[in-house]
Amino acid sequence: RNKVTFQVDHKIGFYEKKSREIVSVDCCMIAQPKINHILAKLKMLPMSHINQIVIRTDTQLDETMVVIKTTGKIKDQLFVKALKEDVTSIVKLDQAKLTVLHGLKQIKMKLGDYTFWLSPTSFFQVNSKQCEQLYEQVWQYANITQQDIVLDLYCGTGTIGIYLSKFAKHVYGIEINQAAIACANENKKLNAISNITFQAGDVGRVIKQLKIQPDVVIVDPPRAGLDVATKGQLLKCQPRTIVYVSCDPVTLARDLKELSLRYNIQAITPVDMFPQTYHVECVCVLERR
Repeated sequence: RNKVTFQVDHKIGFYEKKSREIVSVDCCMIAQPKINHILAKLKMLPMSHINQIVIRTDTQLDETMVVIKTTGKIKDQLFVKALKEDVTSIVKLDQAKLTVLHGLKQIKMKLGDYTFWLSPTSFFQVNSKQCEQLYEQVWQYANITQQDIVLDLYCGTGTIGIYLSKFAKHVYGIEINQAAIACANENKKLNAISNITFQAGDVGRVIKQLKIQPDVVIVDPPRAGLDVATKGQLLKCQPRTIVYVSCDPVTLARDLKELSLRYNIQAITPVDMFPQTYHVECVCVLERR
């Protein structure tokens, strides 16, 4: 894992199974070593008025962010002094208020040939190596040509769209989270990509307003799957190919049943992003009949 969320209540660790009790830990055995190095330093600091600490790191670029989620005042400079030599960024989140204690409010993460800015609340796959496998599978299934218009729904910070942009005529990314879209536009500049456009808004509504005919649509929805409006618009605009990235096989099955009114399911490939757990990502390709 390139990211670990530690629970805090005067001690730091993880919740006990089926409980809100925190079990103190000295290391996370599936985390990047840098995360455990920082955890060791955190265990020597006062944990009052803290409910979570998130550590995210990129080994290729050697950039690391620590996000301290607080419920009151903490000794900011104590954390800065202890951690600044090992991290790129330290930020404090108190409710919605974000304070940068050290460095920038973003770090960079590397994926394939591309680099991405990530804010403290940005979504990014926690298994970097498997994420590349996942995106390669999306690319193979999408079978994009230089004449294709690609729609990237629930695009987040633009990672999939940017990853596919060099194969397409133009990519349009849609995401409801405005902070994520701001990050996506920064990532577009960071990677010097001109054939991608990002738009913030409700996915189902924005598709309806777009005056384009997509050839390929990539969907990577949250665990709840596709909403009714989005499925309706997909069946209406009828792209040649839909590639569905799912983190929940149950909602994937529900959505595929409805999309199968117009589409044939060609293949589904599971990608194990979370070894030793029951969680699995699936990449599914659908072709219009």
